[in-house]
Amino acid sequence: MIWTLRVTMLAALAGAVILSVTQDRRVQHLTARISQASAQVAALETLGRSLHDELFKAVLEPDLARATEGLDQFERDAMHALGILEQLTATELEFVRGAEQDIESTELSRPTELREAAVAALKAGRRVVNLRQSADIMQDATYALEQLEAERGMISQIVSAFLEDEQTEIRTASEAIADSQYQHRRWHTGLLVLALISWVTTLWIKNRDQNRRNRRRMRALTALAHNRPADPLDDRDPLAQEFSNVSERLKAMERAETCTRKELEERTAALQLSATKLKQIDETRRRFLADLGHSLKTPLAIARGSIEALSEQGPKRLTALDAVDQVTRRVSDLLELARSDDGRLLRQSQLLELTELLDNRIAEMAALPQGHYITLTTDDQGPYEIEGDREGLTRMFDAIIENGLRYASAGSPLGIDLSAAQETVTVSISDQGPGISQGQVVFDRDTSFYQGGTGIGLAMARQIAQEHGGQIALIDTGRGARFDISLPHAGMMEERV
Repeated sequence: MIWTLRVTMLAALAGAVILSVTQDRRVQHLTARISQASAQVAALETLGRSLHDELFKAVLEPDLARATEGLDQFERDAMHALGILEQLTATELEFVRGAEQDIESTELSRPTELREAAVAALKAGRRVVNLRQSADIMQDATYALEQLEAERGMISQIVSAFLEDEQTEIRTASEAIADSQYQHRRWHTGLLVLALISWVTTLWIKNRDQNRRNRRRMRALTALAHNRPADPLDDRDPLAQEFSNVSERLKAMERAETCTRKELEERTAALQLSATKLKQIDETRRRFLADLGHSLKTPLAIARGSIEALSEQGPKRLTALDAVDQVTRRVSDLLELARSDDGRLLRQSQLLELTELLDNRIAEMAALPQGHYITLTTDDQGPYEIEGDREGLTRMFDAIIENGLRYASAGSPLGIDLSAAQETVTVSISDQGPGISQGQVVFDRDTSFYQGGTGIGLAMARQIAQEHGGQIALIDTGRGARFDISLPHAGMMEERV
């Protein structure tokens, strides 16, 4: 249906164009004929005026010389007008075809007849002028004038017939133009209206089909959205194949989702079972570590007291004490590890001044080997107040300071620098040791800062700093290691939370 309407619309438009071109050519043709006929009328009117004015003026001129000159002028004007008339008549025949050409060809004899009549009238006029010199002028003049009048009447008759024909042609051509324009308007308007109706009908049908197609698409999409079977689209719908592909993919996704959901439920159940078992294992491990630490503390204290009570003061005694102290530290680390896993590293938060806390730690560590090789400096931007657990912060600073004391000496003391910024307080602890090749992994458990360590101290220190809203950064200075501990000012901890 749409293709039929499109063909009809194109045919109507083509017909309108062809009709316009044909009408233009016909109007041009008729207009040219009118122009030719009008020129012929003008030439005939010129010839008529010459016949009445110049011919009779020359005949009636008293002066013979002027009369002869007037006849010569009439001859020139008449011949010129006749030449133009013959040319226009021949040109007019080029505009007509068929029966019209046969009718118009009869006009070719009229310029010849006019020429002959004009020549005869001219001779009669010259005869009248010449008779003025004759002795018996009356008898000859009467005959000559009658002959001149007869020739003039012949010319007038031919000119009148010629004018009537040309004027008739002008009227006929004008009426033909008017009728042709009227018919052209009717047909042109009809074809344009037909093309417009075909175009509007095509748009209406396309819009109707598109609306139907859209409704089918919406029903199909709604069915897919609600997981219901959908009717297939029309094969002529350009989205039919895509819709079919989407439908198949949705079904495949639904099957995959069902399988995934089932597998996820199975794995979730397995993970819950594993989590329960891991929780039981972790609880057993923490309980074991705590019981082991507490069980070993008393025997180790007794062993150290017994060794100190020995009267022997030699290297063996110092070696035994060092071994007992090492085991004691490892037991303390085990207890801290159990407490860290249990989330009990921080016990009580209070307002602390770091200068006072570090001074106390330095004073207590003076009894340790190299303990008196510690320096504390500040940037005079105190007080350096923070909020935190004093015992937890003490363990954090002790873990880092004890590691650095191994490389402290009188020439390269362990340096503690205290500085304050707008929101944080930074404690920098620097040693003059060989540096740290492990990088940031020293904060991981089971990675020891020095040979023979447990690998728990620095991991515990980083956890305590993070629980205070701060962080620890390890920097290799090239001449040792530096730990930068950043903690929030008092009050900033709560704002961050």
